[in-house]
Amino acid sequence: MKTKMMMIALGLIGLTACSSDDDGGAQQPPTKTQYPLTIQVTENPYVTSGAEARIRDTRAAISTTASLTAFNMNYAYDSFYSSNDIKVTANDGKWSADDSSWPVAGNITVNWYAFTYEDKNLNENEKQIYFIPEGETEDGPYPYIDFTVDELSSKQKDLLVSTTSGTWNNTQGKIYFSFDHVCSALRFFVKKSTNMEAYTLNVSRVKLCNVKKKGAYHYNTSSWSSIQTNAGFTLYAGDPITLGSTEFIPLDKSVEPYLFMIPQTLTAWDPATNPTSSTGTYFEIDCTIKQGDNDVYSGTAYIPFGDEFELGYQHDVSLNIGKNSLYKIDGTNITKIIP
Repeated sequence: MKTKMMMIALGLIGLTACSSDDDGGAQQPPTKTQYPLTIQVTENPYVTSGAEARIRDTRAAISTTASLTAFNMNYAYDSFYSSNDIKVTANDGKWSADDSSWPVAGNITVNWYAFTYEDKNLNENEKQIYFIPEGETEDGPYPYIDFTVDELSSKQKDLLVSTTSGTWNNTQGKIYFSFDHVCSALRFFVKKSTNMEAYTLNVSRVKLCNVKKKGAYHYNTSSWSSIQTNAGFTLYAGDPITLGSTEFIPLDKSVEPYLFMIPQTLTAWDPATNPTSSTGTYFEIDCTIKQGDNDVYSGTAYIPFGDEFELGYQHDVSLNIGKNSLYKIDGTNITKIIP
């Protein structure tokens, strides 16, 4: 199931305008002391296709009005590109910025860029939005934001971005952001196939392997580039789950239900190759399989998986485990667990 792109209208980074008679009547940029920022936040949740039901299940949680407590913004004008990200935070329902002054004279257009992701691993001299004067590279246009999906579920975050522009004279210092979700929000469900009804299948760990975790999001084209670095994401690790063949079970018992992934096309692992040295995508599961009182298999199994994760969409991934999809590694041999 896919849901349409969620839009968050984040509005009113507001300043009060004033004209000045200084410098021959030219309008001067305000100071943060004179004109403090005010910010209001609204949000529209995901909507499922068809049923029009609101999704409120909250792997990392979807950012909403209630959960969004901070974001960063940056700006550029003419050939100037700001060197520091400006932190915007909420306190007692009110929003404030570390730097609340308009950056340039009132007749010059300023382009503003905002994002909710904060990379804690950056060095002091690094930042997350990158600008160059020419505006184009082989990977896509600037500005862009670097993003990495953390393999630790507790650190995975939703990514929202927004851009807007205007002059002080035309906006009176009020900046309006409309935030977009630019990752793919994934939920995972599992059951056994009907051709496994004669078997008892218990699963204690499920991991999605060989998915790209790093990329660059480009504001001006609303697209991703430089998608790279294979990673694995543990979707479930806990007490064994006995799978039935009729209903899918959500994999959210030990981690949050959503995994926010960089949009990408996944090519399924080819069982003719060793999965651990392959570039194809697969599920790795720890399982036990019995037929009546007879033990069939106990150990790690591998399941090929391919799909397309689209920008701004919610995907419900249903893993239907059957005889034809379960593989094991025996030395150098890769064979089906149940022929």
